[in-house]
Amino acid sequence: MNSRVLRAAAAVLALVALTAACGGAPAQPAAPSAPAAPGGSATDSFPVTVTGKMGTAVIPAAPQRVVTVGLRDQDFALALGVQPVGVAEWYPEVAGGIGPWAKEAVGTSAPKVVASIDSVNIEAVAALQPDLILSIYAASDPSVYDKLSKIAPTVTAPVDTEDYALSWEQQLTQTGAALGQSAKAAALATDLNGKIAAAKAAHPEFSGQSVIYGGLGGEPGAYTSTDQRGRFMTSLGFTIPAAIDGLATPEEAYFVGISKENYRMFDTDVAVIVGSTADPAEAVAAEPLYGDLANVKEGRAVFLNELNGVWAAALAYDSPLSLPYTLDNFVPALAAAADKNPATVVPTEPLLTAAG
Repeated sequence: MNSRVLRAAAAVLALVALTAACGGAPAQPAAPSAPAAPGGSATDSFPVTVTGKMGTAVIPAAPQRVVTVGLRDQDFALALGVQPVGVAEWYPEVAGGIGPWAKEAVGTSAPKVVASIDSVNIEAVAALQPDLILSIYAASDPSVYDKLSKIAPTVTAPVDTEDYALSWEQQLTQTGAALGQSAKAAALATDLNGKIAAAKAAHPEFSGQSVIYGGLGGEPGAYTSTDQRGRFMTSLGFTIPAAIDGLATPEEAYFVGISKENYRMFDTDVAVIVGSTADPAEAVAAEPLYGDLANVKEGRAVFLNELNGVWAAALAYDSPLSLPYTLDNFVPALAAAADKNPATVVPTEPLLTAAG
């Protein structure tokens, strides 16, 4: 399994020195996929042909029963008005694979969980009788792809993208093509980029401030500017220190280890610090080195629970549904941390278990 996905789903490998719990409950079978939301009927002419890194899929007609086995693929289908009958469950705490940001887009019948961070249940996928399978934010496994493509046309990530590394724009374009919703996908991308630009314009204080998004503890590390979390921060005007990106290697391109000897790399203008404890802020403050960081002491840090935090999960999903939620809820916390006023209280992240 790709390391960036494991780090995202398992508390960045105990960044604040606690271990992750894995699990997940299956959801109930879902009704057939709705081909489009009201006012958003399929605009592409079928059949459509979509080329992916694992092969080419020919979709003969507007799909009625869509299964998504990529870890965040359901969000992109839902954003285009299509409710999958089967989905993957990434974070165990995101029950049934549907985050709080996506609940309004789901109908009354929850989709069935047919995949996880570790595997795809081929038999469960086949039992749902899909006419389209989306395996976009997923591992490139020829044996799995071969089995899926025998069940239904299977769309994978675009050519020349790395596993779990494509941007939300790339995934939205690929999903829109597969669903016959290319025009709607393009309009959605324009709208979302506009919202991101508006958030950046509303917070000129972000511009030029250095930020680190990572964790402290047994195995300290940080996300680079090529990871979706890093891209989100830079899209708002923050800068990832060149020293952090300079640690990237082919094996650690998206998340890089930072030795305790170099802990001062965490002393940026603003810090987003993730951990798997009930109170990451308390855990960091208790660390002899990290508790002395100026951004921690001066209220310039946002603390996230990588296992059970809504903001952390929404940033990882990086989807047309989770990003607007992030802009509305996480950005105010960033603003509180970036205002250079130690008296400003940085909002606390809600937990997935409480949010449902």
